[in-house]
Amino acid sequence: MSSDEGAGGASRPRPLQRANVAPGPLKDLKDFLFDLYERSGGKNEKFPTLDKIAEEAKAAADADEKLEFPGAPARDVIREILTQDAIPKQLGNVKAIAIVLARRAHENADAVEGQVDDLWEKLGPYKKEVERYHKASASKTALVETVVDAHRMGHSCPISRAVLEMAAPSYLPARELSELSERWVEQDLDLHFTDGFLRRSPHLDHSRYNEPHYSVAKYVDQHVRWQRRNKNPPTELWTALIEHGNRAYLFTPGYSAWQRGYLRVAIHLYRLAAESGDGLAIRYGAYALSGAGRLPEAIAWLDVGAKAGDHHAAREAAKLLQTAKSTDGVPEEEDCSTESGRLRRYGREPDGTIAEPWKCTPPKS
Repeated sequence: MSSDEGAGGASRPRPLQRANVAPGPLKDLKDFLFDLYERSGGKNEKFPTLDKIAEEAKAAADADEKLEFPGAPARDVIREILTQDAIPKQLGNVKAIAIVLARRAHENADAVEGQVDDLWEKLGPYKKEVERYHKASASKTALVETVVDAHRMGHSCPISRAVLEMAAPSYLPARELSELSERWVEQDLDLHFTDGFLRRSPHLDHSRYNEPHYSVAKYVDQHVRWQRRNKNPPTELWTALIEHGNRAYLFTPGYSAWQRGYLRVAIHLYRLAAESGDGLAIRYGAYALSGAGRLPEAIAWLDVGAKAGDHHAAREAAKLLQTAKSTDGVPEEEDCSTESGRLRRYGREPDGTIAEPWKCTPPKS
């Protein structure tokens, strides 16, 4: 019995699962093929097994006297094309699967073949970029991952060389890092610029660092972003954003840190964003502090916002004062003698450890 058939030899095969692929040309092609597969097994029709698709493709190829049928892919190739995130190697196999499924779904096979041609043409640049990326050295991919992670965390403008020099080494194993020269970041950035993985951008009114800034080529960004979607950036990236990030773009990284429980990092980023003129960062910093039970500090932040003309901050400060436990308007300190109390009050560090006690001052008005 094929592995894609139901247990106990049931007459209706178990449907295949759609490939989990990053948004882009590859996903468009995979979704098109899988939609055909689902239509081929709709209503009163059985979902075709992988063996059945392979059998029908081979029969069509054998019966084709003009040798126009595009291919006869094996069962494992069909599974890879329909259900996995790998880039198909041969257009003929993709066409053969599409034609077999179109015929089973009673659709125009010639029209489906034409749509596959269009999708394959759009896939070409994506395939070229991603394959070249996977052949690159570990030091080059470390630079790409650093930029992608910074963008994933919300630093949406191009990334400065200073951020890369501080954070990229943490993306390399110690052994490989020890074999590189001290100037490897600078050297690889120049190579990346010619290879096309990273694109040099203007420094975007970032006067603190009048140096090249970088973003990742479109398809490599899509691919790496998807690969790292469930991974947290290392501590060094957060530190680099605090020290060298563009302050006008630090609000969203602050929110990303807060969502991960990195309260100290979030407050630091919110403060820098607030000092660059982002009034919303003041309020969100206060929300984070209030949620951690640090009400006096939260009120101090909101007071800065209120003095700057933010009536929402003034209203939130009034609410916190009304809920204060003491009668003189100064909330009592929370007991942090236990590990859970310290976790709530100080949060975690990006390496997963509970943060040591740290002080918080409101942003400069």
